[in-house]
Amino acid sequence: MRIGFIRIFIVFVIFLGTACSLNSKAADQSTAIETQVSINLTEFALTITSTSLPVNNLSDIDEDQDSTNYQSYSFEEIGFSLDIPTDLVVIRDPIVNADAPGQLESYLFYIQNYGGPGGESSGDFQMYGHVQFNLSTISWETFSTDHLDSPMFDFVNPIELDGLRGFETQLSGQRNNFVYFFLIDGHVLTIAVSAPTDENKELADGILSTLKVIDPQ
Repeated sequence: MRIGFIRIFIVFVIFLGTACSLNSKAADQSTAIETQVSINLTEFALTITSTSLPVNNLSDIDEDQDSTNYQSYSFEEIGFSLDIPTDLVVIRDPIVNADAPGQLESYLFYIQNYGGPGGESSGDFQMYGHVQFNLSTISWETFSTDHLDSPMFDFVNPIELDGLRGFETQLSGQRNNFVYFFLIDGHVLTIAVSAPTDENKELADGILSTLKVIDPQ
């Protein structure tokens, strides 16, 4: 099944207008208003310069992993490998361009504790990965701006795993899944985690902490 990747460009238009007419009797109120405006502007400045935020490399993840309970999977078309608990189902789905045999159009993968529609389930965990190769590549600067300045997320934190840079986020609203974004050779890799529970986030972090960059095939 082909899944179209939609890139959403969101433009903020921020209009700040303040008209104040103050006299000496309102000095205290003026100070309070100016302080609040200063705080708001500071928060806004932090938002647009948040590339200086600490980079998460998931180094605090518990490394006490029994190797007999993990299996290494290579996603060579994308260029990395992951160690995944053996009780999870892994589905890899490279989609070839019909007009150019041998050329990838996109790549999907699923890591989940249920075996698909109607399959046996042991929980509600799923990591869904997707990269679209038939879209134009983008720069790190554009990639960063699109994510740091987006209102779609409750939080955005820089992340770097084995030299692969990106962001970990959580979507705002009702479907507030955790989502990781990485930039691979100018292509955006999206990894969504559902259901958005602390347990599932911890499991996803543990899997991603094992990420190793390999040469893409």
